[in-house]
Amino acid sequence: MARVRFGDVVKEIKININRATDNHEFYIAGEHMETENIHLTKRGRFEGSDVGPAFIRLFRPGQVLYGSRRTYLKKVAVADFEGITSNTTFVLETKDQHVLMQELLPFIMLTDSFTEYAIRNSKGSTNPYILFSDLCAYEFELPSIEEQHVLAKRLLACDSVKEAYKRLLTATDELVKSQFIEMFGRPEDWSDELEYLGDHIDLINGFAFLSENFSEDGIPVIKIRNVNTADFSRGNMQYHPYDPSLKKYIVEPGDLLISLTGTVGKEDFANVCLADNTYDTYYLNQRNAKLVPHEELTKEFLLHFLKYDYIKRKLIKQGTGVRQCHLHNKDINEIQLIIPSKDKQSEFAKVTHQSYKSKYVARQATSNLRTYGIL
Repeated sequence: MARVRFGDVVKEIKININRATDNHEFYIAGEHMETENIHLTKRGRFEGSDVGPAFIRLFRPGQVLYGSRRTYLKKVAVADFEGITSNTTFVLETKDQHVLMQELLPFIMLTDSFTEYAIRNSKGSTNPYILFSDLCAYEFELPSIEEQHVLAKRLLACDSVKEAYKRLLTATDELVKSQFIEMFGRPEDWSDELEYLGDHIDLINGFAFLSENFSEDGIPVIKIRNVNTADFSRGNMQYHPYDPSLKKYIVEPGDLLISLTGTVGKEDFANVCLADNTYDTYYLNQRNAKLVPHEELTKEFLLHFLKYDYIKRKLIKQGTGVRQCHLHNKDINEIQLIIPSKDKQSEFAKVTHQSYKSKYVARQATSNLRTYGIL
């Protein structure tokens, strides 16, 4: 294999359009690209939207789109239609298909080594970004073109299986949601015997960890991206040395977490998840909180109550801020809910545990298909 620099085999395509005269119907923004998903499942329509002047970059089918902001989100997608994106989304092509196959490019950009390089070379703290010129210096092993054909075929087959498992995960979530409604009714219809959530939980906020104190190992720190994507894999974590004074901020596998900060106008906060069992313990940063239910509430009931669309929208509306939305403890504590019998909650918990087993098997299968297993 030859060792090459990214910039030697990949080029950025910068074709700008005039929005005043252009007739493209659809655009792609950051929220339309999913973490570690090379498929575009969403798109925006210019008509009736208020997208800013940065959306001037033309992309065509087959080109790779890469979100240059917050590169830890691993937003790499292959366009399947012609449209417009912003100038902060790179539009990429291989320089020569006989040297690097276009089909292989997105998988190279999803490897842990590529992501770690992008994070390490990003600029800024609040909204870190990388320049294409910085990406150009990334080095990787490039197989022969014959090997690339074999790799591309395998990776595309793996991706197809991964998409099938994702559909299974979605179907499982919908099943649990339906069971929740069947057993407890729709939260938007609850009107009798409502109580404040704050009377039935302890809310523990995370700690403001300083990035300069992060290390190569230690205790992984749960940040917004981990809660929002329920991704606790090594490539998506940062580490802080053990400190006895930070014991209050320890999170254990299975603890219930909620993200408190997001972007104005986007539904990228007020997400809830259970801490993954990848590590024995975690630290929690200040943009998230841990929810500890009292004895009368089960964690399973609370999790799916807070995941319910109607409740999440209510929380998002409470977010305040100019550039970023912040959810405060008061907003969570004042959410109202019914407190079902413990027997009924326990019965629901049995349903969710079965779904967790199914999802765990599916997630394990998809993790075994990650690109670093082949590349």
